[in-house]
Amino acid sequence: MARGRGRRFGRWWGRLLVGVPALGLVVSLLLVSGCAAPALERLWSDYDREAADFATLALPDSPNRYLVAPPGFTAATPDRAAPEFAMPAEALRDAFVAMLADEPDVIELARGDDGLLRHYLQRTPIIRWPDTVTVRFIALGEARSTLAIYSRSSYGYGDFGTNRARVEDWLGRLSDL
Repeated sequence: MARGRGRRFGRWWGRLLVGVPALGLVVSLLLVSGCAAPALERLWSDYDREAADFATLALPDSPNRYLVAPPGFTAATPDRAAPEFAMPAEALRDAFVAMLADEPDVIELARGDDGLLRHYLQRTPIIRWPDTVTVRFIALGEARSTLAIYSRSSYGYGDFGTNRARVEDWLGRLSDL
């Protein structure tokens, strides 16, 4: 009798050892294939729908954000000073918008009346967490401009450097123009 019980336990254990990894594989394939993306996007639907106000911006204590701005432009201390560009603010905006056309999962949420403020949502790959990015294009005369860009995560405390990497990548691509 003890021998029969051991066989049943062995079969149960064997099914568990095969079933759990198989279930994990199915879930992983659904995530990677994008079939689960709509459900995850509904799950992570709470994000900043309004653009950040740079004049009154207060940064959270969490490291899941990144701010680049010219000195004195924001109420908050930027993580890095913004670069200057040898083009008018409107041309910088147009170059930025064209650059984002190649960026995955970016949608424009809002724009300012003057056209120099843009607010975007970008979802992370696989898990689909929403990150929001507010950009203000700033004229420094007729032929020079800069920008303020604030990227932040909507969930969690840390972001593994995602917001910083995003902003630095975008700035690097703009500087190549």
